[in-house]
Amino acid sequence: MTNSRNSCFAKPYSHIYVEQQIAEAPRAIDILNRFGNAEIVRIDTYKQVFNRPKQQFDLQKKSAKIILAKKQPPYLQPFSNQCQKSEFPNAVYVTPALGCVYDCDFCFLHGMYNSANIVVFVNIDDIQKAICKTHEEQNRTPLWVSISYETDLLALDSLGAAVAPWIAFAHQHPNIFMECRTRSSAFHRIAMHSPPPNFILAWSLSPREHAQKYEHRAPRIEQRLRAAKEAIDMGWKVRLCFDPVLNDTHLSDIFQRLFSDTFAQLDACKLFDVTLGPFRMGNDFFKRIQRARPQCDLFYRKIELEPEPFDRAIVKEIQKYVPREKLVLWQSQS
Repeated sequence: MTNSRNSCFAKPYSHIYVEQQIAEAPRAIDILNRFGNAEIVRIDTYKQVFNRPKQQFDLQKKSAKIILAKKQPPYLQPFSNQCQKSEFPNAVYVTPALGCVYDCDFCFLHGMYNSANIVVFVNIDDIQKAICKTHEEQNRTPLWVSISYETDLLALDSLGAAVAPWIAFAHQHPNIFMECRTRSSAFHRIAMHSPPPNFILAWSLSPREHAQKYEHRAPRIEQRLRAAKEAIDMGWKVRLCFDPVLNDTHLSDIFQRLFSDTFAQLDACKLFDVTLGPFRMGNDFFKRIQRARPQCDLFYRKIELEPEPFDRAIVKEIQKYVPREKLVLWQSQS
């Protein structure tokens, strides 16, 4: 018998919205060929669909659509003060895609976007040219670029938001460092590529208790650890991000188990680094999510715009496994 609660929703990616100006672009055609049964809807601009007011984010997650578009300038953006301070003085992020296939309760995207649909920008070349221009203007000093800030690019790889062009770009520009942050276990989609020394795969990890409660649709921690180990074994630079660290009455115990399980499988000395980041979010985003997700207890706790230092017990615990020079505690960009 069909479940009546779900039968009213079309299948995910049943429709693909395509901007008229890029309808014949090679990457657009390639993505459309992957979804031969999808209904194609031509639009003038992705904002007609993605920025439409009064959308219901949670309902759209049950039947998300893909939007193919052309990214317009500015292509590079500075990080907000909610982001981890970079060790590079020149650090920016780019948006090859908008939105995520996962549905983590604590994700700021729920408060940032009206839509749960996925936007894939097909003009990657324009974004990469803008990065090169900025690099030249900064006299080719090292530049840090996050390519997976407002999305999970590796998780979207099968939908057409490809990681491979960024791997090739990193090989061509050794003084431009790229980070691909992910909760995906789909390392196999890029495993055939030679790892650039300036390309960092950064896996976000949470205790199982928090992942099961808040990280809806995301792969299990065990799957992410296997993917990270495979990447390390194949010569990729891997960063582990224990982020966000959520307040919990049993915080020390659950992180003790997470650190023990993680570093039983991964050699910390082979990692690029390990970061600890608290739960943090701007007030506007926080209030929007609080209204949209009243069932989530995270948004009925006190939150600080400037998070307090970590519990000493957690820092002491992780230092049992991670050399001090590889451990990065969260600091605001400001």
